[in-house]
Amino acid sequence: MMISETNTPTVPNATYRSFGIFLQDEISLFSRTSLILGARYQNVNASTKETPALEGEPLIDDTDQTVVGSANLLVGVTDNLRLVFSVGRGFRSPNLIDRFFNGLASGTIVLSNNDLKAETSLNFDVGFKYRTGNIYLESFYFNNTVRDGISRVFLGTNDLGIEQYQSVNIDKIRIQGVEALGKVIFNFGLSLTANFTRIKSKNVSDPEDEFVFANTYSSKLNFNARYECPKKCFWMRYDLRIHGNQKDAQSEGNPVGPYIPGFTVHSVSAGINLFKNSRYPQRVGIIVANLTNELYAEMSNALFFRPAPKRQIILTWSTSF
Repeated sequence: MMISETNTPTVPNATYRSFGIFLQDEISLFSRTSLILGARYQNVNASTKETPALEGEPLIDDTDQTVVGSANLLVGVTDNLRLVFSVGRGFRSPNLIDRFFNGLASGTIVLSNNDLKAETSLNFDVGFKYRTGNIYLESFYFNNTVRDGISRVFLGTNDLGIEQYQSVNIDKIRIQGVEALGKVIFNFGLSLTANFTRIKSKNVSDPEDEFVFANTYSSKLNFNARYECPKKCFWMRYDLRIHGNQKDAQSEGNPVGPYIPGFTVHSVSAGINLFKNSRYPQRVGIIVANLTNELYAEMSNALFFRPAPKRQIILTWSTSF
């Protein structure tokens, strides 16, 4: 077996500076109706410096700047029910990894792209919020159109058969989805919370292209049940996460097949409060994460299916002062 080493850095010495100013105001229009307006100026600069082992590489000094804004209309239908309408313009400048990373990553090669442009988006949301007694519900539909979306795509394999990827700009992307959240709090210390998200993305400029824009699952359900002793002596919690399969996040060269597998993960935790009436209350807790020892990959690792940690037992001790 031949072993080779290199001292060539995967990212050059570089600086990333972000500066912004944000203004927001809420205007009362009618009874139970208000308008929230916001605007932000953003200036982002990325520049490289002389780097050992990268002598001769051109130095880059690139600045992205723009003004974005949002408008949110809140209409109170009743004292308990409120409708929400919002529109906004988003902006994201490529970070140092997007621009400059060049090298091996999880058995693949990622190529740098110094010509990346900032992505912008136009976002629409409509939904409602409802609260009565110990019950809270909310749900939203969103539709985001992204220009020059930054996405890592599969370029093929090199002469050694190693897969190559690169971050590029996608001309026009549409992301649609729904989000829902519900929470119930019982008087004896039990609370139940659930949230569901469904996302679908499409390359509008090339509908036949099955690309990855965001490393996330197309559907996600989170549920937790928490019980806290009315005297605040102890607490217990159960968490459930269900992530569906994701075809949109599939790269052509991914070795796990046409779908990134979904997963179901259970976790339990508990804790006791010590000296809660003293000046320095203590809390001792235990967490059993990934209770069933599920093999799964989180969002940021899904493209190359790097497994998340197996079953873990975590002990915690916290103090307040």
